[in-house]
Amino acid sequence: MDKSSEDIYKRQKVDGKWQFAERMPYPISTDEYAESFPVVVANGSLYFESDRPGDLGKEDVYRAQYLGDGKFAAPVSIGPVVNTREGSGDTFVAPDESYLIVNCWRSELPGLHVSFRKDEEWQSPIFFPGSINTEWTDFCPFVTPESKYFFVSRWYSDPPESGWAGVVKVEVYWVDAKVLLT
Repeated sequence: MDKSSEDIYKRQKVDGKWQFAERMPYPISTDEYAESFPVVVANGSLYFESDRPGDLGKEDVYRAQYLGDGKFAAPVSIGPVVNTREGSGDTFVAPDESYLIVNCWRSELPGLHVSFRKDEEWQSPIFFPGSINTEWTDFCPFVTPESKYFFVSRWYSDPPESGWAGVVKVEVYWVDAKVLLT
């Protein structure tokens, strides 16, 4: 299957006008594998989800260090503390890389988790209880730039286990971002 349609693209603003989107070159986008859910952090580095071989799951989270002049180092898995055999993705990363919110498809607690970074290492993800994770599919976390609001999308399927095939509606919810610290 050609996965080149599941790549990461970028747009540039030149003289106040947005240019056409361009596919990011290798090592970010590949012809063989899917790349999605990009997040650019303050230092220009890029986090994204991919089904590349050599890591734990169906999809895993990778980080590509920004080298300057539009170039990136080879992507590296963020590792088994966050990535799971069942897959991980839909990631939001704080601009300073102090925490990330990831959808971990863990068999014991699937859903959104937060992982804090300490001494350059990601810590064990913490499951969001209550209204953040529900029986439905909660995905695409986002925290506003001033860290005031935390947004999450939710899809409702009928029946619940039917996935995208049975989606009857999708909604976006928000809560105070302080929930990340409790």
